[in-house]
Amino acid sequence: MNLSKPSPATRCSVRIGALLCLVLAGCILPLATGCGGSQPPKELSPDQIPAAVERAFQHADEELRQAASNLVVAVEGGEDAQAYLQLQVLLNRPDLTLEQRDLVSRAMIGIGARLQEAIDAGDPNAIKLMEAHGAYR
Repeated sequence: MNLSKPSPATRCSVRIGALLCLVLAGCILPLATGCGGSQPPKELSPDQIPAAVERAFQHADEELRQAASNLVVAVEGGEDAQAYLQLQVLLNRPDLTLEQRDLVSRAMIGIGARLQEAIDAGDPNAIKLMEAHGAYR
């Protein structure tokens, strides 16, 4: 049995995965516990995000619609790191409705999963995002 230390890449991947889980949990747990014990939000796959965002933000004010539009552009362009950042911007908005906040949380789970796959594959944009957040060493 090999008991050597894990490689730096393995340690880094574990750190990034742990950070993503903490970020997602921090975004989702308040929603899950604030609704009388309902189930936590389920993942919204990236291919479902554009249509869902269009519906949820169609009656929002112009600034909020623009932020949602930026998310759609990033998702449709396959720019997961940018989509992740835009989701964080949206989650920090105090004027989201419960439906919009739930949608953004569900989208963050889907984008987060795809971003983790990109990090595991060595994608430089995904790694750069984690470096900016201090999670990749």
